[in-house]
Amino acid sequence: MPTVSVPDTGNLRSDVLLLLNELNEMLHQIGPKTIHGLMSVVSDIPFSDILNLRRTNTMTVILDRAIERGEIRPEKVTPRITRLPVDLVRHELLITLEPVSMKTIEEIVDEIFLPLLK
Repeated sequence: MPTVSVPDTGNLRSDVLLLLNELNEMLHQIGPKTIHGLMSVVSDIPFSDILNLRRTNTMTVILDRAIERGEIRPEKVTPRITRLPVDLVRHELLITLEPVSMKTIEEIVDEIFLPLLK
């Protein structure tokens, strides 16, 4: 299973966009039908564990760097908000069965995720 790297561009938005694009590509390579099949067969294991998609640690590193740079307020960072961008990209792919467009990824980051951290 490919791993997702931790981007470090010096900018929260850029880091999250790079992470989500890499995740999107990985999910697309696996394929939504394969993912749906795994979900139906392995029902006693969380979906994120099946695909090693617990990107909380990666996103935590990205968010910690952004806090250090003063880009976001630390009290706004919660476990649910930390998981949100990855969850939304994964959900989009599984619902549409298509790779998530750059426009959609930018909307997730700019209109949903970043405003929650300001």
